[in-house]
Amino acid sequence: MDFSSDEIESCLVTMKKEGAPGWDGWALEIITEIFDAGKEWFKSILNFCLHHSVFPRRWKIAKAFLIPKEGKDLSRFKSNRPISLLPIWRKILDKVITNRLVTYLEEHCLLSE
Repeated sequence: MDFSSDEIESCLVTMKKEGAPGWDGWALEIITEIFDAGKEWFKSILNFCLHHSVFPRRWKIAKAFLIPKEGKDLSRFKSNRPISLLPIWRKILDKVITNRLVTYLEEHCLLSE
């Protein structure tokens, strides 16, 4: 079954607005504007991925950065906090699929307490 505009929109609304953009520079605000301007086009991209079991290779790439912790010896690896920046498109597709899976599991009482 295709992803609906409502499904995608509810996903976009629940994502962190102040989150870091992906390594590609695309921020959630830009993606939300694209969605608002062309919901059918936006939906067609995600539904193509769903129907063809495709998770684009470029969406799987993360860039890792180290953020130094205050007051620590920066020559030690543990003195840094690693973060990974992922493309926003990946986060959206992942979240829409996850939401659908969780809904299915809850409706069919398949989740363990």
